[in-house]
Amino acid sequence: MAAMKCPVCQRESEIHIIKKMDSQKIKHDVVQAMVEGSVCSSCTEEFWTAEQTQQNLESFRSVYRKAHGIIAPQYIIALRQQYDVSQKTLGKLLDIGELTINSYEQGALPSGAHNNLLRFVDQLSNFKDLFERNKKKLSELQVRKIADRLKMLEKDEAAIRDAYDLSRIEEELAVAEPASEYGGFSRHDMDRLLSLMQLIIHLANKPLYKMALLKLVFYCDFSYYRETGHSLTGWRYAKLPYGPVPDDYKQLMLFGEKLGRFTVDPDADQKGELVALKDDFERACPGTAFSPSEMKVIKSVAKKLAGKTASELSRLSHEEDAWIMTINSHHISYVLAKNLRHGA
Repeated sequence: MAAMKCPVCQRESEIHIIKKMDSQKIKHDVVQAMVEGSVCSSCTEEFWTAEQTQQNLESFRSVYRKAHGIIAPQYIIALRQQYDVSQKTLGKLLDIGELTINSYEQGALPSGAHNNLLRFVDQLSNFKDLFERNKKKLSELQVRKIADRLKMLEKDEAAIRDAYDLSRIEEELAVAEPASEYGGFSRHDMDRLLSLMQLIIHLANKPLYKMALLKLVFYCDFSYYRETGHSLTGWRYAKLPYGPVPDDYKQLMLFGEKLGRFTVDPDADQKGELVALKDDFERACPGTAFSPSEMKVIKSVAKKLAGKTASELSRLSHEEDAWIMTINSHHISYVLAKNLRHGA
């Protein structure tokens, strides 16, 4: 509650902030979204400040984007960062125009053709083909800069693909190895682990800080082991000072991002990295990887813990035997899930 001059009655009054569902027509659709408004304590009239108007408009646009598969402004910015090109350069390559690119990054809704084109060039091979066709529109310096960037991206993509293929081979070899308490007596499965991450973010209905997501994955795996005697993913977890995390989590997150399972970006305040689902995420997809009994545990963990901060989850994990009874940097035995305190 704050004091300001009411734009309706023109009196200096206490202004209350309210939130409610509202609707607005965007193009040919009427969309509903949660909006924020202000109410004057003197005249009791409701109004939107300039900041609230902009914020609410973006909320309506966000709902419309999700309903129609339209890319978000952050997607276009990330696309330019990926190829290290300016708005002007990207506009020349796509025959869209710098001002149009800028308007999309400011929140305007792209046309259907532009939306499809921007999604199309997210694929490295597609962008490379378009670059080869339109590079005559660019300066020699721009051409060299983009060509060098594409070489680097192709090299990274090849390295990730080779590493991912190697992990598949390692998984197949692991089938013949004796079951281990450190994998929850299940074969480790990267695909299921990445699907589990996607599903947790979906159930949380918001991007999650990376360290919070890793703790939630741990609680899902260990909660399911406590109930059934085997883990969801077969993945090993290590004890680190801030809590248990999946083994090789840095490489794992890199795989997930490069494979398009999610995005990992610094938050606006630079407090950490947020893991988010891509705009074109197929919401039914991750759930198909899990049985009804598995889904029950995952949903229970998400409902109970997904609203907590990374710091709160770290504190809770420090109360678990899995963390207390494991030597730092060593693998955690799933057997310690027997006395899990804060899982499903």
